[in-house]
Amino acid sequence: MNKVVPGIILPFFLYSSAFAQLVNYQPNGKSVTADSERISIVIYRPDSTSFRAASANIALPGVVGSLVSLGLNLVKTALTNQEEKYTASYSAALSERALLRLQNANNPNTAQLNIDSIGIYRLVALTGGKKDTALAIILQPEVEHFSGVFRLKVVAVQTRFAKAKIRRIGTGGKSIDLNLSVKLDALWQEPATGVPASGTNGKSDSAPTPRSGYTIKTATLGDASLVIAGIRPGRFYELRTAGYATNWFQLPPQMAMASANQDNHYTAGYYNLTVTIKEVNPCGVNSKKIADFFSSGSSDILTAVKSILPQTGK
Repeated sequence: MNKVVPGIILPFFLYSSAFAQLVNYQPNGKSVTADSERISIVIYRPDSTSFRAASANIALPGVVGSLVSLGLNLVKTALTNQEEKYTASYSAALSERALLRLQNANNPNTAQLNIDSIGIYRLVALTGGKKDTALAIILQPEVEHFSGVFRLKVVAVQTRFAKAKIRRIGTGGKSIDLNLSVKLDALWQEPATGVPASGTNGKSDSAPTPRSGYTIKTATLGDASLVIAGIRPGRFYELRTAGYATNWFQLPPQMAMASANQDNHYTAGYYNLTVTIKEVNPCGVNSKKIADFFSSGSSDILTAVKSILPQTGK
C-alpha cells in the first residue's frame, strides 16, 4: 500500500471540456472556477510479492447468496436553491476484467481478489491552465479469508477543493461531509451442465464454444455506502485505522474460475465498479435533508450499468 498513498495526487488524465466555469471552493471559502473536470477510478493490482506473501487463500462460496437488486432508488431530495449550493454529487464507472486470480494454476481454491487498492479522483482544470486533483480517496479491500467475502476500507482522503459551497465567514462551515457509495457488478463464465471445465494444466482439451460450453452468470456482489464526516479542504487524512469501511461484498462462486488458464494469465471475471460521491456542508443544510440527500439515488451511470448487464443469473 505504501506505493499508493504517497502518490495520492496523480498525474493528470485527459479532460473533458463538456462543462465550463465549474465552481470549486478553497479552504478559506473563496471560490475558484474550473473549465472542466473528470471523475476517474483507478484499479491498483497486487504485485507478485503481495501474492506470495498472502497469509491465506480465499475459499470461494459454492453459490452467490442473496443477490442485490439492480434497481435504483429514485427518491428526490427537496432542497431549496440556496441549500443546493451546499451540496454536490458526482459519479464514475469503470469496466474491468480479471476480478480474480489463481495463485496455483491447477487449484481453483487458490483464487485471490485481484485488487490491491482503488483510487477515486476528481480532477479539475482550473481557469488559467492550472491542473489539480480536487479530491482523492483510496480504498483497500479487507478480505475475510476462507469465507469468500470482503469489504472496502477507506485508507486515505485528500481534498484540494470542495465542490459543495464552503462558508466564507465564521469558524463553522469550513468542512464537508462525504457520502461514498460503491456498487460492484460482476459477470463470469461457468461450464454448461455436462461439459468438462478443463483439461491438463487448466486448459480445455477441446475448447468449447461459448454457446455450448459455457453459460454467462451475472450478479451484484455488493452495493454499500458510508459517510466520512468533517473533511476540511486542503488537508490529508490518513484513515487506515479510523474504521471507515463498507458493508461486506461477496465474491463469485468457485465455478467462476473454470475459464482461468495460461492464456488469460489465470484470471477470471469481468466487473463494473460504480462510485458515487456526495458532498454536503452541514452548516448549510439541516440534518434531515442531509440524511435524505445521502440516501437518495442520483447517478445516471447506474442506469447505464444496468442496461448493459444481462439479467442476473440464477
